[in-house]
Amino acid sequence: MAGVDFGTLSVRVSLVDSERGLLESAIAEYPLHRKREDPEYATQSHDDHMWALTSATRAALKKAGVPGDRVQAIALDTTGSSVIPVGKDLQPIGEYYLWCDHRAKGEAAEITEVAHREDWRPSNGAAESILRSGVFQAAALASTQSEKRSDFVSAFEHCDMVAATLCGITQPKHVRRSICAMGHKWLWNAQLGGLPPENFLVKVDPLLKGVRDQLDGEYATSDRIAGTLSSHWAEKLGLKAGIPIPVGAFDAHWDAIGAGCRTDDMVNVIGTSTASSESLHR
Repeated sequence: MAGVDFGTLSVRVSLVDSERGLLESAIAEYPLHRKREDPEYATQSHDDHMWALTSATRAALKKAGVPGDRVQAIALDTTGSSVIPVGKDLQPIGEYYLWCDHRAKGEAAEITEVAHREDWRPSNGAAESILRSGVFQAAALASTQSEKRSDFVSAFEHCDMVAATLCGITQPKHVRRSICAMGHKWLWNAQLGGLPPENFLVKVDPLLKGVRDQLDGEYATSDRIAGTLSSHWAEKLGLKAGIPIPVGAFDAHWDAIGAGCRTDDMVNVIGTSTASSESLHR
């Protein structure tokens, strides 16, 4: 199978055999867009991501000497929370708001304030770190910009957007959203009715009225299939059409599983965000 890991500056594609283990891997880079005048700004292009995925997949196949039709599945993880608003037919509106884009910190503070005032708690308690949630980052930053508001149809985490693209899905309600991502960053909780209730969202900002309906679709774990590889992307990647693509997840969460984490174990995954936070505290 092919395992895909989208990092902050590059994507890694690893070809793995169930008996022989890792066969080969390849990396392709993509640019991170920053602005000197706005240190909170950090975006990336969906097209850049998909081009890099194509390049890395073909390079890994070549290095391993494995025909593309031998690959039986492709699974992926991404950074989080990295969010992209989309318009009609799942076409991106602008670029991804990357995990290190902090322009929504004002909205996050408002959400935290309303959550405490209303005594509303997300799935993992009142941890304020998750209240920089993607649902508000996308809705408040993208859909409220006057030139984009009328085009806004929905918003997706990077892992869900890439899976939907590879599967050729064009309708938001047909996209299976990662519970890993939605529960950790978008305040989704099945026991609390999914996303925060409408009255909570409206108290944060009246412009969020109806956003629950725009973030529809099935919410699923990674043991479910997001779809199958479309013929269009199979040709681009050098793979065969129809192979399964499981629902994606965040890189750190899958890293913990890859490390052999079991119940009652603790794994600390140290990535770019950890290093960045540490450097800021020094």
